[in-house]
Amino acid sequence: MSANIDLLNKLVHEDFEIVDLTHDLEEGIPSCGTHARFGRILHESIEWGDQFTHAALVLGEHTGTHMDSPNHHIPNCDHTIDKIALPRLFGRGAWIECDGAEANSQIGIEAIKDWEEANGPIQEGDFVFFHTGWDKFWGVHPECRPFEHDWPGIDRECAEYLRDRGVVTVGTDTLALDYAPAPLDQCDAHDVILGAGMTIIEGLANLTKLPPVFYVVALPMKVKDGSGSTTRVLALVDKNA
Repeated sequence: MSANIDLLNKLVHEDFEIVDLTHDLEEGIPSCGTHARFGRILHESIEWGDQFTHAALVLGEHTGTHMDSPNHHIPNCDHTIDKIALPRLFGRGAWIECDGAEANSQIGIEAIKDWEEANGPIQEGDFVFFHTGWDKFWGVHPECRPFEHDWPGIDRECAEYLRDRGVVTVGTDTLALDYAPAPLDQCDAHDVILGAGMTIIEGLANLTKLPPVFYVVALPMKVKDGSGSTTRVLALVDKNA
């Protein structure tokens, strides 16, 4: 057992750099207009003379950096966040640079093909993340307001291409994978990705700190019958690559 632990420590700490792709949870962070905003209420504090410090958290399933499970958008679907198979929570990652995407625009398949031309094909089981540059608007109220409006997203053809490649998760640094003007009943990216039993991660951070290819660990809370969950997303970058 101790030899296995030593090997794991070596792999993680010596061979890989760990990059956190998760935004901090704090009051005033961006939120979709119909969703609960994050709150933290201190109940006990050592500074007040209590023996322990703890706070109550108020948050929606889709708060901060979070994962959508298929039942978030697909009718009559029992594929909830607690049923996501554990092997689908880690794997190879790729991030696609789309910085400069215009407000309210849709990113097409050309962005993926340009990435593949430079880095090789997207593979079955991959996590594919899009960096639109919208993460620069992340902040705490009122600075977060630009993040909550007019973001770009991926179009249907792009989503279908990734589905057909066998990708397990598609992510973005924006509030939603579909572009901001998409009608709630016509969210093509959500329709395609979640409809195929894949997951979506929204609100990613620090993508520009990564090489084109890396490894991902994405751990949502195990919310019974949940439609999604705030998620800690880590990238492991091979130092020897």
